[in-house]
Parts: sequence; structure tokens; C-alpha cells
Amino acid sequence: MSLLSWITVLLLAVLVLFHFMETGDVRFLAFAIPGLAIMALIPHLLHWMNRKTYEEARIAYETQARRYPLRDVTPAIIGKAARVHGIVRKTHFQWMKRPHYIIEDEGSQLRVVIFTMPSEKITVGDTIEATGIVMKNLFRRQKVVLSAVSITKAT
Repeated sequence: MSLLSWITVLLLAVLVLFHFMETGDVRFLAFAIPGLAIMALIPHLLHWMNRKTYEEARIAYETQARRYPLRDVTPAIIGKAARVHGIVRKTHFQWMKRPHYIIEDEGSQLRVVIFTMPSEKITVGDTIEATGIVMKNLFRRQKVVLSAVSITKAT
């Protein structure tokens, strides 16, 4: 569960507690406590569904993905499955459980995004292998990103 999800559930729990202390209405707790449980359960359920979907996609893309050096990941291969290898130089959005990694190899750089947390903890300095689809960067349309379905530490 992401930090944002925990903060939301905690804030709602505090609000429920304050409301109960103010009103003393036990019937309110009959609805509020299950509601809080559902609010805490939904992110876990969504994470599980994402992991399952990404695992199925990984199996499909592993067979068709071609290995590319980072310098060859260009707009010419948008839409193709690719496997890249590089050293993590920066990470973004880890706190949202939607990490973006900036990876490098031999002077070339590429942003790798995945919309669920990888099975292994990835930190700056790790060498990773990522498999996914090459697509245009959402904010910088002239650049490309790898929308990954699998990110693992390389050995």
C-alpha cells in the first residue's frame, strides 16, 4: 500500500474517532469501521490484481521482446517489445508505488516506468533488466520511454 493510501486511511480513522467522540453514536461505528476496512483493503486488492496482470504480460512479452542497447531505443521502434539493461541513476514516484527509473548504459539514458512495484527492491546503483513496450514519453513527445511489465535486478 502506498504512503498516500496509508495517510488517507489514517486520516479517515481519525475523523471517525472524532465523530464518535463528539456524538457517541455506536450505530455510526457499525458503518464506519467496515468502511475503513474496505478503504484499507482496496489498495491491497488492486496491487494484487496489477501484479497478476503484469505477470501474465511478462510471460507474453518475454518471448517476443528483443534485446536493445539503450542507444537503439528510439522513436523508430515505438510499439515494439524490448528488453533493456542498465544501471539505475535516479528513481521517481516510489512513494506512490508507481516507480519511474532513469537507467544508463554506455552514455545513453532511458526512462523505464512500471505501474506496479517490481518484485525486487530497486535502488540507485542497481543494474536492472527491464522488459516492456517502447512508447512516447507523455510529457516530452520527442523522447521515448519503456513501459515495463517486468523489472529485475541483473546478476
